[in-house]
Amino acid sequence: MLTHSSAAIIESQIDYLTCATHNAKTTRKWARLAHTLAMREETPTERVTPFHVGGYEGWHCGRLSFGTREAAGLFQCSGDLGRQVFDTLMPDADSVSRIDIAVTARLDPSQRKPGFRHYNEARDWYKSHPAAARPSYHGDADDGYTVYIGNRTSDRYFRCYDKAAESAADPKQAEHYAACWRYELESKKAASMPLARHLYSLSPDDRADYIRDALYSYCYKHGLRPVFYPQDALKLVPGFRRRSDRDTRLGWLDRTVRPVVEWLIETGNEAEVMASLGLLNPNARTLVHSARPDMHGEAGNASNGL
Repeated sequence: MLTHSSAAIIESQIDYLTCATHNAKTTRKWARLAHTLAMREETPTERVTPFHVGGYEGWHCGRLSFGTREAAGLFQCSGDLGRQVFDTLMPDADSVSRIDIAVTARLDPSQRKPGFRHYNEARDWYKSHPAAARPSYHGDADDGYTVYIGNRTSDRYFRCYDKAAESAADPKQAEHYAACWRYELESKKAASMPLARHLYSLSPDDRADYIRDALYSYCYKHGLRPVFYPQDALKLVPGFRRRSDRDTRLGWLDRTVRPVVEWLIETGNEAEVMASLGLLNPNARTLVHSARPDMHGEAGNASNGL
């Protein structure tokens, strides 16, 4: 019987999303949301640049890309932003061409880096199952193995890599991902839309459990023994301050709710939005918010310039 592992699962989530709508009204709605999010993505080192793919023309900024093709719109986002916008985009998505799920596990100090072991496991499995997806790797002298199963053109493409090493250029990211290994499964073509629909049918907690189980199952079916077990729950990261329930809820509001509320206010009536949230007394004054600059630094409607 499996016991709980000594690794701490710190993430179990959607990590990349590419979806499209063929409806002109939804395309305009997505464009406004994309511009609102881009205001938060743009930094001195992350500027707005042109984006071209599959006939879609638009822009890219940070973790976000958006483009249009006639009446259709394409929304592409990576990292945690994919998790944040998933429930907002899925109801209107006519297609999902790519969706990645990921589990990030922090190793116990007594554990060795699993990269080299995982490649040997995958290679041995492939030798006895030659019809299975072919494994490959990229390695260095610091045990910085990245293990791949399949290829970029296949419906499913698996990666396992040293997340701490991948994050080394960003001090905050490097601290957060110290001693962490990332297990990722990229689904495209026929595999992507069924997975997206199933994830959308789940609650956030059930979704995290499903992603953890799915990653473990994929690894097991290809000969790998992950550093986490399927029954392991999401844990607090050792060495990080436990956040209060209030802090946790405020963080959730900032990440998930605020972009949607800002978009609703910018595209409609603020009093109506506040009343819908139960935050506006009918006899009280409308709450006042300051004009926010668009992506190019000018105050006004966030959809200008697309």
